[in-house]
Amino acid sequence: FCIIYRLTPTFVQINLWKKRIKCTNEYSSFQHFCLKKEYDDRFKDSVKLEKEINTLLNHLKSIMTYSDFESLKKFLYDRCTKKKDKFTAVHQDKLIRLNHGPIGQDYQQLRTKLVHNISSYNLTPEEERLLCRGWNFCIENKITNFIDFKTDMELNAYKIQNSCHANVFSTLCRRLNNYSEIFMRAIKNKKIRNISDDEFNAIKSLKNNNNIIICRADKGNAIVVLDKNEYINKMNDILKQKQFKSTKGLTLLEKEKSMNKYILKLYKDKVIDQETYWKIRSTSSSYATMYGQPKIHKLNYPVRPIISSVGSYNHDLSKYLYHIIKNNRSSQSFSYIRDSFEFVKKIIGINNSLNQIMISFDVDNLYTNVPVHEAIEITLDLLFKTPKSSNITYTRSQFKELLKIAVCDIPFRFLDKTYTQINGFAMGSPLGPILADLFMSNLEQKLNRFSTNKPLTWIRYVDDIFCIF
Repeated sequence: FCIIYRLTPTFVQINLWKKRIKCTNEYSSFQHFCLKKEYDDRFKDSVKLEKEINTLLNHLKSIMTYSDFESLKKFLYDRCTKKKDKFTAVHQDKLIRLNHGPIGQDYQQLRTKLVHNISSYNLTPEEERLLCRGWNFCIENKITNFIDFKTDMELNAYKIQNSCHANVFSTLCRRLNNYSEIFMRAIKNKKIRNISDDEFNAIKSLKNNNNIIICRADKGNAIVVLDKNEYINKMNDILKQKQFKSTKGLTLLEKEKSMNKYILKLYKDKVIDQETYWKIRSTSSSYATMYGQPKIHKLNYPVRPIISSVGSYNHDLSKYLYHIIKNNRSSQSFSYIRDSFEFVKKIIGINNSLNQIMISFDVDNLYTNVPVHEAIEITLDLLFKTPKSSNITYTRSQFKELLKIAVCDIPFRFLDKTYTQINGFAMGSPLGPILADLFMSNLEQKLNRFSTNKPLTWIRYVDDIFCIF
């Protein structure tokens, strides 16, 4: 339990003259090493004692009658049970003292912050404690079939053979093989998981529960548990909006072929080099996937739709275009702030505000409400202004076509149905944030046209706006 819950028993708590050393990684690593060594020694002793006990029991079984041997086994079992209960109680008290509360008690303090159960299902304490470990916690899995593991590693390495030089591929395969061997040796020698048995069983129970959905909250990196039917109904309500329409047929394949055809034309016209061609070309792509993130800070827990484009036909193209726009953008908008600290610096100098009006508002569903074609034209005006940047090898019409391929009429799937986003940008697209920001920046430049009621202060963070009149 000390290893699982990262507790430090007293026998590895070393008194040091320089107290600050206790805060170093080296001190923590040494403590963990001592604790692991103690566990390994105790484990070896337990294996040795178990063998001796089995040998002794087999000997007694051979010289005793069946009834006497069964009576002896019952007597030993009762004595061992009492000893075990006493031993467990003593060490449970030690764990409580080390943890400054019941073991696993941290989840009680973090439950309302990390896990939000808005479903009709009641989580068990073990399930809740497991979820409270957070999204970044990695559960160690013990690999039992090493042949399948090595086969999977080789198959994944084979997928990148056409994308790199033969010498690089050979070196990569050799290193992957070496690391696989090291990993498998470490797994063979590992005797303990980083979660308790109850938490390990909780994984299975949550996995087999088909009535709930476990997802990330829209803000705060929290975990939300909600009923599956309610989640699907909320997502279907979003898909009924005018920005989306249902599609059928080979939309994905047609889109991929059309994009690859245009990229090949650019390559043949020597607009892009071979490296760029292979970088943005798509093969064996899949549909972008839509999912929802509940807004736990709002009434009735509405969901924010996210369309993950990872693995889709235009994902690499979108990332490529994003870097071109970012690197050739002259400056940020005058209203831009990086974080709350910069916001405080800007407003702390405001004086004579007694007769002024302060307003705070946000843009409703910014990404999905941005007019796509207008945002594309704004981006082109920025990149192809006179004189044009020497880093851009495309003409205005060529870059416009690439942007349209990347953000217009994007097919995606939700569950087993396919849809197309016909307006706005998808949250999850690499181009969505920067194109939406360029549109808002262009809109803000028109504030200077106000002759009356012109805002004295205008500050924006993505879609949240603060202004003073």
